[in-house]
Amino acid sequence: MRFQHPFAIALAAGLAAACGSSEPAKPAPAAQPAAAPAPPPKLRVYVTNEWSGDLTVIDAETQTAIGTYKLGKRPRGIQASPDGKSLYVALSGSPPAPPGVDEKTLPPPDRAADGIGEIDADTYQVKRIIHAGNDPEQLAVSADGARLYVAN
Repeated sequence: MRFQHPFAIALAAGLAAACGSSEPAKPAPAAQPAAAPAPPPKLRVYVTNEWSGDLTVIDAETQTAIGTYKLGKRPRGIQASPDGKSLYVALSGSPPAPPGVDEKTLPPPDRAADGIGEIDADTYQVKRIIHAGNDPEQLAVSADGARLYVAN
């Protein structure tokens, strides 16, 4: 027990010497300014107009129509891509008819008009038509944007 006391004094003296300094403490470096947050996305309402073959875009905040854009025959289901850069719209060349109608009494379908229109979400112009079977009605986009699921 004789050695514990001198050791404690030596330890305390060493700590005091290590912590003490003749120079004043320097202030911490100033924090770098953070980047300004991105503006919130513009809220839009997209309405496909099956009878006129176009898309009406509405500003959700002001509730005013921004414009109406031609898409193709019978635009129906609509989905946005996960990154918000594209809209996907089901387009159908089949003539409109209520359930139960005898299809033999209808005009022939325009199968070349069937597909999924990929629409540029900034310009609302059709970028391409993805062929996805006859008479597509609804669709879904995978979370990673790599796949479209189409209901015909």
